[in-house]
Amino acid sequence: MTREEILKLEPSLELDRLIAERVMGWKEGYEFVCDDWGALYYVNFGLTNRPWSPSTDIAAALEALLHVMETCGYDVMIESVSYGETDIGAGGIAWMVVLDPFDRERGQVKGESSHSLPLAICCALLAAMEVANED
Repeated sequence: MTREEILKLEPSLELDRLIAERVMGWKEGYEFVCDDWGALYYVNFGLTNRPWSPSTDIAAALEALLHVMETCGYDVMIESVSYGETDIGAGGIAWMVVLDPFDRERGQVKGESSHSLPLAICCALLAAMEVANED
């Protein structure tokens, strides 16, 4: 995915699935399942444990963020910013999440959202995984 495609993503089951697979490394049917009503559930020891939606739930987004920080060596900066007319919204408050690698050769990745902090985190995480896969 390109950065432009990532920034256009909306909170959805598909985005939750991308985070589960590409960021957390989970496999559908083992670590997570999707039900007929469009929800993703984390599975632990074969039992459907809890709903998991990082694109809308801050706790799930932070779980994924901590996973990337621990496994990929990223530091994080989160801030709210005021924007005028931009590519992510028509003004107001937006969120910016910057993942800064300990390995400086990789470079920073940013996720932005005029919708919510969980969405901004998800965008930054997907961008980080795209950079990691380029190596």
